[in-house]
Amino acid sequence: MLKKLFIILFVLIVLIAGVGVFLPSAVHVERSTVIAAPPEEVHAYIANFKDGWSKWSPLNTRADETLTYVYEGPDSGVGAVQAWTSEKSGNGRLEIVKSDPQSGVEYEITYSGTEKHRVVMTLDRLESGTKVTWTTDYDVGWNIPYRYMSLMLKDVMNDYYDAGLAQLKNTVEQDDAPTDGGESASDTKPATSGESGEPKPAVDAGSKTK
Repeated sequence: MLKKLFIILFVLIVLIAGVGVFLPSAVHVERSTVIAAPPEEVHAYIANFKDGWSKWSPLNTRADETLTYVYEGPDSGVGAVQAWTSEKSGNGRLEIVKSDPQSGVEYEITYSGTEKHRVVMTLDRLESGTKVTWTTDYDVGWNIPYRYMSLMLKDVMNDYYDAGLAQLKNTVEQDDAPTDGGESASDTKPATSGESGEPKPAVDAGSKTK
């Protein structure tokens, strides 16, 4: 009886590994929305972590009370860094590596010890506003368990990106456009592109991923 169990277990392991070999190693996630605002206004919210990204990101302290943010580098644009620690969501680091008010922002992300990969938010000007496309690509290589996990993770990321884009759209369309000094009538707007300042470590007060 015990011998039969070992044989069944061995066959299952071989079957799982065999199927895993044919699962895709590369994962592509892409979601988009249209925002009734010009690209440079949308850019202010995706190129500034502390005063922009924090207003719409689904990863916030209301959803995760153990979340803590630390900001490094300039306030916005290339070199700006948002790092976080969380007992629920894990730890991560997001850095802006390319930034253009007309075309979008490219980020480099490391999440809970994984390899770095790129995340891009592309801006396309339309007559009705701006099409924002949020994409990410990563490859798990020959790690069979990760290939299975990626099948589920892709659905999770689709939902995360959809939620983030919906909140970004709502935030940009309801807020006033930032001035050249990065302030609005309510003094809650992110700075426009091209501005920077001294590094400002801070703890986020909380706000608001095919």
